[in-house]
Amino acid sequence: LGEQNIYTFTGSLLTGNTLLDSRMVSTGLRDIKLIQKTDPDGKGESFYFQLNGVPVFMKGANYIPNDAFLPRVTNERYEDVVKRAADANMNMLRVWGGGIYENDVFYDLCDKYGILLWHDFMFACSMYPGDNEFLENVRNEAVQNVMRLRNHPSIALWCGNNEIETAWRNWGWQNLYNEQQKKEIWKAYDTLFHKLLPSVVNEYAPGMPYWWSSPTQGLNVTDYNRPYRELYSGDVHMWSVWHGKQPFSLYEKYIGRFMSEYGFQSFPEMKTIESFTLPEDRDITSEVLNWHQRSGPGNMLIKTYLDMYYKPALNFEHFLYLNQVLQAEGVSLAMEAHRRAMPWCMGSLFWQINDCWQAPSWSSTDYFGRWKALHYYARKAYKPLLISPEVKNDSLFIYMVSDSLNDQHGVLRFALYNFDGNLLLKREKEADIPGNTSTVVWVEPIQTFTQLGKLQDVFLYLEFVAGKTQEAERYFYFDAPKNLNLAIPAIKYRVQKKGKVYEITLSTDKPARDVYLNSVSCDGWFDDNYFDMLPGRDYRITFYPKNDCSRLDDLRVVSLAGSYVNQGK
Repeated sequence: LGEQNIYTFTGSLLTGNTLLDSRMVSTGLRDIKLIQKTDPDGKGESFYFQLNGVPVFMKGANYIPNDAFLPRVTNERYEDVVKRAADANMNMLRVWGGGIYENDVFYDLCDKYGILLWHDFMFACSMYPGDNEFLENVRNEAVQNVMRLRNHPSIALWCGNNEIETAWRNWGWQNLYNEQQKKEIWKAYDTLFHKLLPSVVNEYAPGMPYWWSSPTQGLNVTDYNRPYRELYSGDVHMWSVWHGKQPFSLYEKYIGRFMSEYGFQSFPEMKTIESFTLPEDRDITSEVLNWHQRSGPGNMLIKTYLDMYYKPALNFEHFLYLNQVLQAEGVSLAMEAHRRAMPWCMGSLFWQINDCWQAPSWSSTDYFGRWKALHYYARKAYKPLLISPEVKNDSLFIYMVSDSLNDQHGVLRFALYNFDGNLLLKREKEADIPGNTSTVVWVEPIQTFTQLGKLQDVFLYLEFVAGKTQEAERYFYFDAPKNLNLAIPAIKYRVQKKGKVYEITLSTDKPARDVYLNSVSCDGWFDDNYFDMLPGRDYRITFYPKNDCSRLDDLRVVSLAGSYVNQGK
């Protein structure tokens, strides 16, 4: 979103030369609109944010309270989570309606780091009363918070609630009531979310977008029985993957105008697991790990999906590695599909960035702020310039997705390797990348690759170079990880301390996939992790310790082929 210019304004009230009162306010200046225009065919309408006159694709995640015990959340923890969003190339967080109206410092930090906020009012997953006393209470709370937050440039939209409309229409709630009761309940809903709350926003933050519920297709939708009508307007919560047990490939087909919720669970890393378990608890069927699972059969659901895409893990610690890679691969597939679909789709907010306790969950960073594989994948999938291949109709379509407002010219190259590291094919072409859109820049028949080897034995390395600068790169695999004939790489590394950070230089003799670096003794984050490697080159990774870390002599390096019971060739 560019530089975050924050200005300080001072207002003074005087009588003659006597100062009666003064107030200082720091804020940013911006114009934001929610654009909903009817499509030419009349079947739907757009849903995107226009910032200072420019359509912006929103890249981000949902945000929940940082702790089950709110007083434990320090200013440092607030800054950590907001900075994590910015470091992952996000520009929006959705403050979930099942959480809280946050402390002022959270909004100040979002202003500082350029994170826009889709902000739910605090109503979620339940029908609410409609009596005058309750509505007056709600109005007072809404007025207080809208007034408190209206000068924050990070506030992009107020939303009435989380999932109440869709629950009422689709979750069978109406079956619990007779016709008269249903009318009374819906009247209360209509009064609160279609009248009271939008009137508060209009009165106390005029011009601020208001959205009725998340998800909804708006107030004018009548064709509720039209197949996939939810994809044509409004926002979408997509849970056919995970709750519906559908394959990850559905993410590439089920794409609405703004994807405000979707996700997949994983366990945190071993250090976090150790903080609440004994050695005998470290099994997904144990009583402790089942009690920490708050999504029904979630532990076994992770195992079910893991068996779909990966080979069996070597041990429990490698299971933790694999389940994080599983989450990252699945959710990033959705992120990329959403970005490729712009301008049809103009937002992708996965569930969720943070955690309120140590547990398996949908988060991309755990309770202690440790980055899971998903957060590293998001950092790549949300980069300003993205190479995103997709196989369809027996061809490989190579998309380039750009957030830049300027067109770019350069050379797109791809190279086909086998898993021994031998180069089989190399091609390149000049490409023009239009700004702020998604474009197919190359279509290659799959037969080009199958003539040179089985798809389970080969992979692509792609890069886009402008002048002498590599602007984007990508590794692409043609089949599920468990079907790939990976070789076990011998990865060498050396560590050098440079001031307060560490530089790690790695090399490999064979192509390596999802290379994971971790230190048992030092907490912090790497500028890249869960990355792929080619032989014949050095990879330099910077580690940023969270606290003082005098040495990094316990670095552990894991790759996909070495994490299986029956390891690679």
